[in-house]
Formats: sequence, structure tokens, C-alpha cells
Amino acid sequence: MFAGIRTRPSALDAKKEAALLDKDTPISKRFKYLSQLTVFYEEEGGIETDVRTFYQKNYSAVYTIFLDALNNLDAEAKKKVGKTIPNGDVLLLANILLTLFKYARNMISRKWQQRSLILYLESYLDENNVFIIKKKGVELLLNFVDIMQDNVDAKVFDMVMNIFNFQPFTTDLVLSNGSRVPDPTPVKLPSYPKRAPTEGEKLRLETGKNTTFTAEESYEVLVMFFDFVKTKTDQFDFWWKFFKSRLAPVLYPNECKSLELLNKLDDMGYTKHCPTTLHLLVLEMILMGLENPKKSESLYQTDKDIYLFLLIFRQSFLLPTNHYDSLTRMLKTYRSWICRDYFLYAWPDIMERSRNIYFRVFIDNLSQTFFMQGDEMAMDVHFTMCYEVLEIFLFFTNIPEKVEFDTWSDLLSTHMRIYNHLVQRKNSNDKYDQQFGTMLERTVIRNLFMIWLKCHPDDSAVDLWNQLYELLQKNFNMESVFTMWRSTLLNLTRTMIHVVFGLPEEYIIGEFLNYETELYDVVKKNKKNKITPRSHIYPQMKEHFQKLEQTVLLQQWHKMVKMYGFENVQNTPGALHTKKIRVLSEVITMFLDISQCEVKVMKGTQVPNFVHSPEANRLLEIFMGWLIEATSRHDEAFADGRYTAYVTLCRIFCNQKSSQPIQMIYLAHFYKSIYLGLDEANQEISNNGPPKNSRSMEAILLNSQKLFSYGYPGCNALIPHYVTSCQLVLRETSTSSRDLRIAAVHTLISVVTLTYYYGDLALPNLDNSDAEPNTYSQTKRTNL
Repeated sequence: MFAGIRTRPSALDAKKEAALLDKDTPISKRFKYLSQLTVFYEEEGGIETDVRTFYQKNYSAVYTIFLDALNNLDAEAKKKVGKTIPNGDVLLLANILLTLFKYARNMISRKWQQRSLILYLESYLDENNVFIIKKKGVELLLNFVDIMQDNVDAKVFDMVMNIFNFQPFTTDLVLSNGSRVPDPTPVKLPSYPKRAPTEGEKLRLETGKNTTFTAEESYEVLVMFFDFVKTKTDQFDFWWKFFKSRLAPVLYPNECKSLELLNKLDDMGYTKHCPTTLHLLVLEMILMGLENPKKSESLYQTDKDIYLFLLIFRQSFLLPTNHYDSLTRMLKTYRSWICRDYFLYAWPDIMERSRNIYFRVFIDNLSQTFFMQGDEMAMDVHFTMCYEVLEIFLFFTNIPEKVEFDTWSDLLSTHMRIYNHLVQRKNSNDKYDQQFGTMLERTVIRNLFMIWLKCHPDDSAVDLWNQLYELLQKNFNMESVFTMWRSTLLNLTRTMIHVVFGLPEEYIIGEFLNYETELYDVVKKNKKNKITPRSHIYPQMKEHFQKLEQTVLLQQWHKMVKMYGFENVQNTPGALHTKKIRVLSEVITMFLDISQCEVKVMKGTQVPNFVHSPEANRLLEIFMGWLIEATSRHDEAFADGRYTAYVTLCRIFCNQKSSQPIQMIYLAHFYKSIYLGLDEANQEISNNGPPKNSRSMEAILLNSQKLFSYGYPGCNALIPHYVTSCQLVLRETSTSSRDLRIAAVHTLISVVTLTYYYGDLALPNLDNSDAEPNTYSQTKRTNL
């Protein structure tokens, strides 16, 4: 009837406008004139202003024309079987109503108007209609609800939910690599009441083949909904509430259940995770809302609101690699909240009041970056995100006054969990996982140690220290773990010698060990990844060590020493055990060399305090168990480690200027270890066997030359074994080095001093025969 009257919108002259508003004018003409004012697209020359003025002034007349025209068209169509209202006229009428909604939102003021509109909306949304009409009905429904909001009847909200067909998104599951596999568990979706119009209420509209939306149509309707919500600034608060109460329980039932946002839908919805296509729409809506100051007020309204979108954010880490760009954008929100160097997203007062609770949620969410599958095509984006997360984690050390212990604990535990995961990926059979784990594990362990040192957990953090201990014991074979532990222990030792023992830095052995790692620049070129490593040293770590309080310094040092381990070393590979014992040797050597340093005083400067090594008893209390344990291990793989252990043990007893007598228990263990080391070597050499343990004898003689000159109680019990070893070294057929021969001579000289101390005291453990000396004084005449 009216299909041919559509023209380009233009302003009406006074005569036509009067005819439009005259009730006696035929409805066909009134509809024709009104259609000329309908806005299909952006107007020029001020025409839109004319349309807005007309609709606002005459909204009642416009609505009457809409009803009369629609009823007229329907009556004409029903006169002939099979005839329907032309789609063009149906859409034109819908656009008139949309224009009315746009410019005269106050027109729906009476209940009868609401009821009549709902009736026509039901007709437009009838499941038998062609999609183009149903789609226009969706647009009308959303605008109607947008106007009415909470004043609308509850059944209208059910109408909105009925326009969404979630079923097409339940048939298969999108994997992280983008492939699709059948979902073995069907999704149970909720149903909503739906009134069936009577035959008299139904409009004669063109019918389609499908009574429900196809997958493409369902997606198009959902896109239309979220695009509509994104454009609403003043009404965003209402639509966010609608999303929380209606859509979120279907899309995110588990998340809503944890926040007690579910009603009767606790066993429905996407219980595994929201389908990727739908999740992207939700994510885009939330991000745009956070970027808008007015919309963000709704998102930040309560803790539940924030927790809901944070839980939705967390699910974003399941996105396939082709959507990592959305994930990168989402990470900017966390950076803005924590680092405050990206100002697009606000940090609201509600978060500030509970900042550490939110910090812990952020840490948990961000850690998921390292658990994403990833692939070669998205490697550049994946690595960029991982490095950004590590940088965000480190930023917490810049705001220590705002971070509580529980947050530090979560941050450190998260790093340990990430590192264990990276090691698993590094040892997997997947090529990408191997590359991913190899390139990131050193940087993650460096982050862990740097954050640990800056938050320095105390003795009360038992669980945290136990976690670190387990991590190190499990992964000491990893070069990155061992290097970071060694650097940390030696740096703490160096700082302690300066702070506690007062030795100027220039006299301390060795340099400060930097916390260095390799960062990788991944650039995609011709669909291939070009990977370029670059060295990175974290700045100002030395200054941080120097600022540590003495109590903190001592506490951290003792804890890091204990990371050496207390397990049975026989199960530790010989090479790794050797590396660990050498670290202990380095630490002990730094302490022992304190007394060897001659501190020169420049003219006009203050005389420094007396510096001295720590007491031997204290060193032995800490280290002797490990050293004795090492000297008792005899496998060939640990030969170098055993040698180092003997060297270090002898140095403590023979190079130490101690003001306290060494406790008898330490002397007894030392004597036993020396006895075993010399006796085994002596027997092998005497029996012309392979000198497996000759290195032990070499270590003992080279580093205990003055042992007998210290007059330690009971040391005389070792004289026969030392004499035998020296005899073997000094005989003409010996292949011993010059240094070892000199050491043997010095050892014998230190033995001779005992003849003056002990005189005629009988020698122990020697046979009574006239051929051998029986007393100390007789040893002076012994011909070696």
C-alpha cells in the first residue's frame, strides 16, 4: 500500500505539516508525510533539528499515525489469503517508532501506551517472521526498555532474554589454539516465559523458514545488543544491572555463583567457560565502560561489580591466540591500576580502601599469562605480555608502604608457581613450550629473588620459606636457579662483612654480582619469528643491599645459607653437589680473609674499627655439618667437591685467628674427618693401588701445615697419620708436586714443636718397639 512512498527525508512545508497533523487527512497521506521526516541516516543542513522539534512537539499525533497506519496495512493484507504487509512498510513504520523513541523519550507515560507497544513488539518478534523483521523488532525492544528501564513490566525483560539464542554456541568448544572439537557435555540453558499472541493480535507479516535464529543470526543479534549498550552513557548503569542479573548468570554461571548473583539458574549456563565469540563481546563492553568516566562509575559501584568483571577478565586468559590483541588491551587496565603510568583507567576509592585484596586478585589474574598455550604465530604478542606482567609485578617493590605481607606472600608464591610451570613446559615435547620455558625461566627466577630481597620475609613466614626451599632443592640443577641463589648468598655475605664486621668495601674479596638475565625481542617478519636476545641488568640492586637493616641482613643471610639443603647428599648428582660446596667455600673464604686484610689509614682520616673474622665456633656451627658430610662422600663424580670440602675445613681450623677456644665436639669431628682422609690415601699409596683419595691427602697437607703449632687439644692423635703421609710425599719415588713437598716439610716442622710442649709424654697409637720413638722428645731424633 505504501511501499513506493519512501523518499529522501526533507523538511515539510507548512501546508503538508498541517495536513499531517489534521485527523481528517487520509491515513495514507499522513503516513507519507511522516515518512519524509523519518531519519534513516545522518542529515545535513539542520534537517535533523527540524525532525527532533517536530517529534518532541507532536509525539502523541505521531504515535497515533503509527498505530493507524499499521492497523490499516494489516487490515488490507488480511483481505486476501497469503498476502502480507510489505516488508518495506513494516521497516518504515518501525523506523518512525524508533525516531519517536529517540526524540520523545517521554511519550510512553501511560500504561495503555506500554501495553500497546508491548503488543506490537511481540508481533515484530514473532518467531515465524523473517529475520529482517525480527531484527528490527530487537532494535525496537531494546530502545523501549532503554526508555522504561526499571518501570517496565518484568515480562519485557523475559522478552529481551528470549531474543537471545545461546544454543548455537554450545555445540562445540573452541580450544586455545583456535581449533574446534565437540563438547562432550551439553550445556543446559534456561528458558523464559513467552506469551503467544492470539490470532486477532497477530500481524500479517512475511514468515521465514526458521522459527529460531541461526548461528549467524544469533551472533548478529548479540552484537546488536552489546553495540547498543556500548553507545549508552547515561543509561549504562541500567544495562550493567541487566547484564549482571540476566546475562551474566548464563554466560558466567560459576563466577556469578561465587559472588552469590545466581537465583534459579545455578545449574544452567556455560559452566565450563563462556564461548569465545560471546566473551569477546562482553570484554569489549567492559573495557569501553572502564575507559568512560561516567560508565566506569557503574562498574566501580560496589565490590561485587568489580569482582564480577575481574572474574570475567580472568577468563580472558583462555582466549585463543588470534584474539591476543584483546588480551593485550585488557592488560593495560591492570597496569593502570597498579603502576599508575597509564591514565586511561581510573583507580577508584573503593579499590583504594581494599587495595591489598585487589592487589592479590590482580596478581592471580596476571599470572595466567604464563599458563596460556600460545603458538608460533602469536609468540611476539605472548612474550610482550609476559614481560609486561613481570614488570608490573616488580613495580610492587616501588610501593612497599602500600603492600601488606599477604600480598607479598601471594606475589612470591605466584612467581614460584610460574617458575615450576615454565620448567614443565621447558621439559615437554612441544616445540613452542620448550622455547617458551627456556626463554622465560631465568627472568622469572630473577624476579623472584629481587622481590624476595626487597620484601625480605621474616622468620614468621614459615610456609613461604618452605616453598622457596622446595623450589630450590627441586631445581638446583637449573643453571638459572643456582646462579641466582649463589649471587644472592655472596652479595649478602659481602654486604654483611661491610656492615657487621666493618671491613671497607674495597678490601672485600670479589665484586657485587649483578642480577642479570636475557630478554628476547621477538619480531615477526615474513610470517617467521626473528628472536634477538639482549642482556639486561636490573639497576640499583647494590644500593638496595646497602640499605638493608642489620637485623634483616643477618636474617636473610642465614635463611639463604640454609637453602643449601639438608637432604641426603648421596642422592645429589656429584657435579651439582660440587657446585654447592664451592659456594659454601666462597662464603667461608670471604669471612676468613677478613683478618688477612691490612686496612691502610690515609692521613687525615679516621682510624677504622678493628675488623676480624667471625669466631671459628660460629662458622663451624653453621657450616661444619655440610663440610663433614662432603668429606665422607667418595664417588668419583664428587672428587672435586670432596677436595674443596677438605680445603675449606682445614682453612677454618688453621687460618682462623679466634679469640675463643674451639669446642671439643668440633675438634673431634675434624680429627675424625682428617684421619679418614689421610688413612684412606695412605693405604692406597702403600698398597700401590690407584690413588683415588690422594687428592684428599693433598688438600689436607696443603691447607693444614700449621695445625700442630696451634696446640689444639688432642691433635697429637693425628701425628702418626700426618707423618706417614709426609713420608709418602717426600720419598724419592714420589711424583708429588713441589708445593705439596714444601707443605709436607712445613707440617713436620709444626709436629716438631710438640716435642718441646709435651716432652716425655708417650705417643698414642704406636707400637712399643725399640726401633720407633715412644715419646715426643724421641721424635726429635727420628730420621725421616
